Amino acid sequence: MTVAADSGPFIHLAIVGQFLLLKRYFHKLLIIAQVYDEVVAKGKGMSGDPELRQAVRDGWVAVEPVTDPALVQRLTAPNISETDAAVVACALEKRASLLLADDSGVRELAEGGKGVASLFQGNEKARSPDLSFPREAMGI
Repeated sequence: MTVAADSGPFIHLAIVGQFLLLKRYFHKLLIIAQVYDEVVAKGKGMSGDPELRQAVRDGWVAVEPVTDPALVQRLTAPNISETDAAVVACALEKRASLLLADDSGVRELAEGGKGVASLFQGNEKARSPDLSFPREAMGI
């Protein structure tokens, strides 16, 4: 299963000392460079920084590019930043089954039938193994 992630899960799980739950449950995660920069560069020395650095070195978190800038532009909206749109675009391009995010705008975009399910506390839909949303809605 391909799983993409925004920065929130890395930061929050590091804060409570449970960062490795991500590896335990998902084995391999995809992130975009902006997520890595947010956690590691902007968050230097803070929760998530050393953990994410190590996860990338160990290879269970991969930094992937978004190859379709037009998709990012189509996903950007008043409540969705370009970075958040790029996270969802990466999930769509890589055909991720799940998108881990704590941001409500990212979750709403992902859950709006755009091709990925967002996993967050209280979302029973994301726990279903039979999720499938039409990717045609985003031209993929």
